[in-house]
Amino acid sequence: MFLVEEYVKASTIQYRDAADIIGEFAEEMSEMKGKCLDIGCGPGIVTKELILPNLSPEAKLVGMDISRPMIEYAKNMYHDEERLSFQLLDIETMDLPKDTFDQFNNVLSFYCLHWCQNFRKAFDNIYKLLRPGGKGLFMLLSWNDGFDVYKKLYANPRYRP
Repeated sequence: MFLVEEYVKASTIQYRDAADIIGEFAEEMSEMKGKCLDIGCGPGIVTKELILPNLSPEAKLVGMDISRPMIEYAKNMYHDEERLSFQLLDIETMDLPKDTFDQFNNVLSFYCLHWCQNFRKAFDNIYKLLRPGGKGLFMLLSWNDGFDVYKKLYANPRYRP
């Protein structure tokens, strides 16, 4: 749980940027009804504080993340919110549970999808999760000149995985 708490302390930029995007799309989000999914919800703070209040009051929201400690933290923090639930799921899984197909009217994701190694699989799964006519709102990093530093670090064996 220590790493989750450290992430919470260090994620102010992610929170700020998500708030900006949500503000930009507030009208569209207020019309989102039914079952909505937040991919890469982490500790659930953006999910609970920013996404949920901006959805239609009839909407239910599921936060999904690959990290069990993040999901446990979110469940513990927000267990009393009846419109909100959390589940463990890897968006890149090769075995997406069939009972998740066509379950969501809207899929959102903030600062998560750029971590995917297999974009095709992630977006194939998102397509399977969405109901026909469903919508997505995604915020991810595409490229930044600062990323060149990662290439230089990777050249040094000390920094390789």
